[in-house]
Amino acid sequence: VDLNNFPPQIPAVQPILVRGMNFGITHGLKKEARLIGQALTQLQLKRLVKEAGMPENSTFQSENDAVKWLLKD
Repeated sequence: VDLNNFPPQIPAVQPILVRGMNFGITHGLKKEARLIGQALTQLQLKRLVKEAGMPENSTFQSENDAVKWLLKD
């Protein structure tokens, strides 16, 4: 997911993001890689990912690194 231009979200939006993450989990999401440029967004999403109970996930600065990680066993 490329979130480089995704700003930190207000509290009212955060539960919607968690519901979206839960949707992915219930529909077979196994791994998620995120590209995030803003430090505050990165911290916020790290917390929301934990709250949602996301499976294996990580944040990257480079799309190439993210793809390599996703394809790794």
